[in-house]
Amino acid sequence: MKRITAGLLTGMLVILCLAGCGNDGKMVKRSLRDLVMADDTLVPGETLAWYMAREDFLESRWADDGLRAESESYDETRVGETENGMTDYTLKTEIELSSVKAQAGMMVLFNEKDELIRTTYRMLFKEDEKERFFELLNGFAEELDSIEELASENPELRGFSEGSLNEMPLFLVWHCPGNDTDIELQAMSLMGTLILDVAVYAEG
Repeated sequence: MKRITAGLLTGMLVILCLAGCGNDGKMVKRSLRDLVMADDTLVPGETLAWYMAREDFLESRWADDGLRAESESYDETRVGETENGMTDYTLKTEIELSSVKAQAGMMVLFNEKDELIRTTYRMLFKEDEKERFFELLNGFAEELDSIEELASENPELRGFSEGSLNEMPLFLVWHCPGNDTDIELQAMSLMGTLILDVAVYAEG
């Protein structure tokens, strides 16, 4: 299982800021399946492709001048780099899942070869929104369990509630044999904020 948590704090703070300052665009999908699957396989996003070149991504509709280093509007707080050469971007696009009335920020990660390998959809909750947080966590797990093309790696981890706070962080993983990709639900608490990530990533 491949887990990347670098940039967690920075990504959380940037998404909080973007939520308060408005977004350049919104993408509405009916359900989690509609967001992460196409042709019975996991995908990194609409019009995006696994191992897409970073240069091509920066020229796509997903990117804005804030992510382009040569631009006067470049915003280094939305770009992260790891010691092993990976680069992540926090996008301005807001994702809405209409069936559950949930909004998420979006981040993408490129490997040391500048290839797209991971997309993360992040939802943030205040401490007094625990019920809503666990409602979505359980609902997403149930939805992913219902998708025939996915196989759960830890089906015994289900039915979370406020008592599960002491067990966090939680990592629930489903594998998609169709194209050797995984989807992971990550539930954690940081600096008084509850974080629910839906991460889709390529294994290679």
